[in-house]
Amino acid sequence: MIAKTKKYVSEVVAEMKRVTWPTRRELVSATAVVVVMVVISAAFIGVADVVFQKVIVIAPAKLIELLGGGA
Repeated sequence: MIAKTKKYVSEVVAEMKRVTWPTRRELVSATAVVVVMVVISAAFIGVADVVFQKVIVIAPAKLIELLGGGA
């Protein structure tokens, strides 16, 4: 069991040495893209939530008015 663990760890270390790590500039750029996309997605979902909430609250009341109910 210990021999397998040592072999695994040495293989992981060897593989990590072969990894091409991003430069600081690439990392910052990619992070900025992710943050911007998260903000845009959150804004879109927030606006959609408000619109759907208004539709769900207002539409039934307007429908009842049109059908002559709610007197």
